[in-house]
Amino acid sequence: MYYRLYINYRAAPSKVSFDPEDSSLGRICADSIPPPRTTTSIKKCIVRAENFSELASANLFADISCDTPMAEDHFSILTGQWCPGLTESKPMALVLADTQHVEQPDAYSWMIKAKYSRSWCIFDVQQAFHL
Repeated sequence: MYYRLYINYRAAPSKVSFDPEDSSLGRICADSIPPPRTTTSIKKCIVRAENFSELASANLFADISCDTPMAEDHFSILTGQWCPGLTESKPMALVLADTQHVEQPDAYSWMIKAKYSRSWCIFDVQQAFHL
């Protein structure tokens, strides 16, 4: 799942950014989102990947042009062309309140890619192995 990270509607660097020229674009494995795949469960996975503590002040939008956030109980099938966030060119947008602290990505963290059933995931090795 692709998403852009915003704080107070301004782009912020994502901890799971994979493009050095587009640091606000992050991605998580669709397989890592537990059922039921609602807006809330997608937000929880993104907030966890970004290492934030507050979920309540996070709003998830289907894309950056949407005026209203997705409903909390909205179900996502995570398949098909209409589902938001499935392509890099059509990411969802996670907007956080400015009360949350955004840490800069660690320039020395090691990143590995793991393949899960047709989708690529990025894991921070230091976080995964508690280094």
